[in-house]
Amino acid sequence: MLNLKHTICPSCSTGCGITLISNNKELLGTYPYKRHEINEGKNCKNGRYCFTKYSFNKIDEPSIVNNGKLNESDFKSIIEQFIEDIKNVEPEQFGILCSGNSTNEELDLIKKFSENYGNKLFLYENGFVNLDKTATSYDDINNSKTILIIGDLYDENPLVARRVIMAKENGAKVICADNENKNTTSINSDKYIQFDSVSEFLDSLDEEILDELNEDAIIIFNKVDNEENCQKISEIGLKTNAKILPIYKKCNSKGALNKIDPINLNELKEELKNIEVLLIVNENPLDYITEDDLNSIKKIVTISYFKNDIVNKSDYVIPGKPWAFKEGSYTNSVNTNQNFKIAVPDIVNENLSEIEILMKISEKLDIDL
Repeated sequence: MLNLKHTICPSCSTGCGITLISNNKELLGTYPYKRHEINEGKNCKNGRYCFTKYSFNKIDEPSIVNNGKLNESDFKSIIEQFIEDIKNVEPEQFGILCSGNSTNEELDLIKKFSENYGNKLFLYENGFVNLDKTATSYDDINNSKTILIIGDLYDENPLVARRVIMAKENGAKVICADNENKNTTSINSDKYIQFDSVSEFLDSLDEEILDELNEDAIIIFNKVDNEENCQKISEIGLKTNAKILPIYKKCNSKGALNKIDPINLNELKEELKNIEVLLIVNENPLDYITEDDLNSIKKIVTISYFKNDIVNKSDYVIPGKPWAFKEGSYTNSVNTNQNFKIAVPDIVNENLSEIEILMKISEKLDIDL
């Protein structure tokens, strides 16, 4: 019997509503949530197929990793060994790497755990920082007269780009800047500027573009080289009164940045040299660092729904629960919290949620959460 449930798309930080289709054994597909205020019944390719990475290549059992291969174990044995590893090092030699792939509730617990135990807590969000506790709205895109886009919005965040199309139909001028020779956003813009790096573009931003930016303009960006780029864009917004809208890589990057100060990439690499036991929660750091950066770590434990590069590099793997199997909330790019319920209640999934896993670890370490 088919099960249809409304939920939030986990593919990016736009925060679109989707309807998830499942039966009593597996996730089958999605279609747009017709009444959701953000995507208004539309769906992009990423949202349409967001369920696939949770359906294929998934991790079903707690495992010990030997030579890149997962050997099934049991939760109790892995937790007991993990607790022993933690107790054998100083709190500051134990680190937790989290990300915007986790819910707000999971991040709250991770932060509280780290504050109480005294371990290192790391958050790296692809060079993005928390520019403000408040944000512009998606409707501000529709009403803008000038739109400056940094990155390829049309391919990566089509439902935000849809708002740009509406604004363009109302007479808005669209300027795109990216490091590609040509992309979908550039083809649909009035002016395209190709750069070697975001830093180069921001440092050499000419007066003609600055003159276009005012209270009726918005800067939308889904690409930065580093944290300094975010600050520079914020300064341009303050100087020109233009609105600022970062579109983050992960579904809850904004929520994570609201709670935890991010670390830059070079600092993260240096900090990892002093870590002996690392817990990775819903993240694949090999997307932005190398295996060499992890070589000094004696034990790596990863909580993940599916197999990826860091799973193969880990010592122990604990399967968590994908967003469809639990409830929680994500904070989207415009700083709106969106709650979601369990979307697939009829699928038997005996894995513990990230919150349940952290609570078990806390009990073993006598940490009061």
